[in-house]
Amino acid sequence: MGNVTGAEKGVKVMPDVIGWLEEQGLLKMFETLPEQLELPMLAGRFEEGDITVEAVDEQFCRLFDISCPERAVPVEELFQGKVYPLNLVPLRKALEKGGWSRNSWDIIPGEKEIVCTCCCDGTGRFFAVFEDRTEQLLNRRLFEIRDKILEMMELYEARELIKEILKETITFLDIDWNGVFLWDEAQGRWMLSVDEAKDTLGSSSSKSLLAFALALAETPDGPVPYAFGELEISEGNRWTIPWKENAGKWKSFMKAAGIGSLSAGVLLTGKTPVVLVSLSKRSGGFARINGEVLKTFWPIMVSLFERNRAVEGIASLYPRDPVTGLYTSSMLKRIVSTETDRAKRYEYPLSFVVLRVSNIKDLTKKGGSKVCDETLKVIARQILGSVRNVDIAGRLDDSILLIMPHTPLEGAEVVAERIRERLKPLSPVPGLSLDVKTEVALFHEGLFKPEDFLAGVGLSSGIDRTGAKGS
Repeated sequence: MGNVTGAEKGVKVMPDVIGWLEEQGLLKMFETLPEQLELPMLAGRFEEGDITVEAVDEQFCRLFDISCPERAVPVEELFQGKVYPLNLVPLRKALEKGGWSRNSWDIIPGEKEIVCTCCCDGTGRFFAVFEDRTEQLLNRRLFEIRDKILEMMELYEARELIKEILKETITFLDIDWNGVFLWDEAQGRWMLSVDEAKDTLGSSSSKSLLAFALALAETPDGPVPYAFGELEISEGNRWTIPWKENAGKWKSFMKAAGIGSLSAGVLLTGKTPVVLVSLSKRSGGFARINGEVLKTFWPIMVSLFERNRAVEGIASLYPRDPVTGLYTSSMLKRIVSTETDRAKRYEYPLSFVVLRVSNIKDLTKKGGSKVCDETLKVIARQILGSVRNVDIAGRLDDSILLIMPHTPLEGAEVVAERIRERLKPLSPVPGLSLDVKTEVALFHEGLFKPEDFLAGVGLSSGIDRTGAKGS
C-alpha cells in the first residue's frame, strides 16, 4: 500500500522469509511450501509466550498496511499506531503446540479474516504463511443476507418485516441488540419503538445494553431531535465504533455496559426522524465485515420506513390526543403490550399510575362544558413536567395513564402522590380544588396479565386487580 521499505531508503533491512529460512538452515525442510506460495509470510522466534519477528515479506506488510521493520522486533511493535486491535491468541496457541498447524480466525476482529499455516520447531524457530480470506467471507455473507431478506419480503408486510429483519440480523451478524428509536416531537424525546435482543443473553446483560442505548439518546442539555449520541440526524448519516479499544470518550461507558462495538444510522429525517441502533458485546462486531452487510440491507430498512410514512404516516404509528397532546387510548394498548413484553424480557420493574378527577361533575357544573378538557390539559402539563424522559403518558377518556419503566411500586406511589398534591391548587375553576384519585399498579407476570390491567383502566373488559393500590 505504498510503504517505503528500508532498502529503498538505502539502509539494511531484515531478510525476507525465504532468506531467513536459508540463513537458519531450514530452507530444505520447507522448500516445497514457500516456493509454491506468493502469500504474506512471517518468521522469527517464539520464547515464553513472546513472538519476535526476525523476517517479514512485503506482502505481509501490505496486508496489514504497516512499514517493513529494519530489525528484529516484538510482533506487537509491527502494529504500533494502528487504530485496530490485533488478535494473536490463535497464533500463540499454535506456536505453543509446536509442529505444523493450520487455523482460521479474524486476526483484526471483524475486519480481516485469515487462514494461517505455521510451523514451530523444537528450538522456538517458526515461520507462518497468511492467506487473506476476508473478501470470500464478505461475499458469502452478502449473498446469504440478500437471499434471506428477499425470502422475508415475500412472507411479511412492511411493519412485520422491520421486526423480522431486526431479529434476523442479530442471528446472522452474531450481534446482541437492535433497537429503533423515533423522535417524539410532542414530548421532546426519543422513544424506543421496537427492539430485539439475542435469545442467549442473560437478563443482566440485556438490561445493560438497553440502558446504554437509552443513554445514547441523552445530551447534557437533554434529548434533542438533531443528534443521537454522536450521530448527526441528516440523511444517510452513520456512526460506528468498530472496537471499544479505540472508542475515545465512549470507551469507559462501553466497558461498563459490556459493549464491544456499536453502530447507529439515520433511517428517516424530518419532524419525526428515525434511528436504528445496533450493539455487540464483541469488539469488532461492526468493523468492516458486518459493516458491509449492514450497508446492504440499509436501503431496504429506509424504504420500509418511508413506506410507512407515505402510506399511513409515521405520525399515525404514535397518534396524539388533540386536547392533551398525550397518546390516545388506542395507542396506549400497543404501548402497554410493548412495555410489558420488554419488562418481562429484561426483568425490570414496570409500574402504572392512573389519575382520575373524582369531582369532575362538580367542576363541569360550576365551570361549564369545556372544563373537562381544561382539567385534562392541566393534568397533562403537570405530568409531563414531573416525570422522566423514559416515562410514557396517555389519555383514557377522562383519565390519564402513566407508564413508568424501571420503577418499583413504591417509587410509582411517590410520584403519584407528588402529582396529586401539585394538582390541588391548579383547578381551572376558581374556588374549587382538583380532587384527583390515583391507582398504582406494578406489572408482574405472576400477578396479572397486561390485558387485565388494561381492563381495569377501561381499555377492555374483565379485571383482576391483584397487585394494584389506590389512593
